[in-house]
Amino acid sequence: MKKTILLLIGLTTLYSNTYDDFIQELNVDLRTHMTEQTKIKNPYKSLPIVSSVKSNTFIELAIGFTSLSLSDNITNTFLRKGASDTSSTLIDLSIGHHFDKNFFSTINYQVSGYDLSSISNTSFTINYENQEFQLQPYIGLIVGYSYLTWDENPISNFTIKVPSSESFIYGVQVGGEIVIDKDFSFIGKLQHLRFNHETIIKNEKLKMDSQNIAIIGVRFKF
Repeated sequence: MKKTILLLIGLTTLYSNTYDDFIQELNVDLRTHMTEQTKIKNPYKSLPIVSSVKSNTFIELAIGFTSLSLSDNITNTFLRKGASDTSSTLIDLSIGHHFDKNFFSTINYQVSGYDLSSISNTSFTINYENQEFQLQPYIGLIVGYSYLTWDENPISNFTIKVPSSESFIYGVQVGGEIVIDKDFSFIGKLQHLRFNHETIIKNEKLKMDSQNIAIIGVRFKF
């Protein structure tokens, strides 16, 4: 009887130790499994976040040629040579932004110098561009403000300084962009602008009402 009791106590102790070891190993396995599952659920946790935002801002540097539509009722004997000059070179500076694949806008500053006068235009454009080809054509609308300054008096034997002229402008443009790489391209455009510059001297009037412009240049994206 005594031997039987001792045997039962031994078996109970062995079973208890085995059960405790089993539970401990099970807990270790569960913790290991949960850790591995956490790693699997977050495989990119330690990777750096890369921004997908792309800058679509650009600047344009361009030169061009311009011609004016000019009319006057001044007697030719009093109109100084060069006062009726209607052609000139032009400098065009722009900053713009692409809103999406097809639409972009620009703010432009242009200055052109004639024999006796100069015209500067500040304008805003909104444009639609087709980007399916390497040569990307676009068309746009122009609104802005124009400033005419007389560097010399257009009428001979008249010593009083001739006043400058200011006018709103509106117009259209067509152009194209030749893409060289993602940050650089060549551009070309034709513009037709309407304004109302009038110079009145002693009841005689010199009027400029439109400007045609051809421009070539480069575009830098950043």
